[in-house]
Amino acid sequence: MRIDKYRFGKIVIDGDIYTNDLIILPDRIITNWWRNEGHIFDLGDCPQIFAAEPEFVIFGLGAYSLVKLSPALIRELEIKGIQFQALPTEAACDLFNRKSSQLKTAAAMHLTC
Repeated sequence: MRIDKYRFGKIVIDGDIYTNDLIILPDRIITNWWRNEGHIFDLGDCPQIFAAEPEFVIFGLGAYSLVKLSPALIRELEIKGIQFQALPTEAACDLFNRKSSQLKTAAAMHLTC
C-alpha cells in the first residue's frame, strides 16, 4: 500500500479517498475508526494493530499533533518490541511510504486536528 496524498481531513491510499480516521494494516485498511477518547491513542483503540504483529507502527497525530499516545499504549509497544513513531499526520504519511517497503508496518492516522 502507498499513501498518495494527505491534506487536512483527507487521505488518498492507492487511489482511494478516505475522509475519516483509519488504521492501515499490511493487508487491509480499517475505515471509520474512532478512538475511545477523542485525542488519545490508547491501548484499547488498537487491537487490530497488535493482532497484525507489525514490526513498526506509525501514529499520525493529526495536522497539528493534537492527539497523544497513552502511557499504556507506549508500554505495550515496548513490551512487544514493536518499533514506533508518532508524528504529525503529513510526516507520518511520508514515513509510512518509506518504512512499509522495508518492514511489516501498520499505521493509525488521525486526519484532522
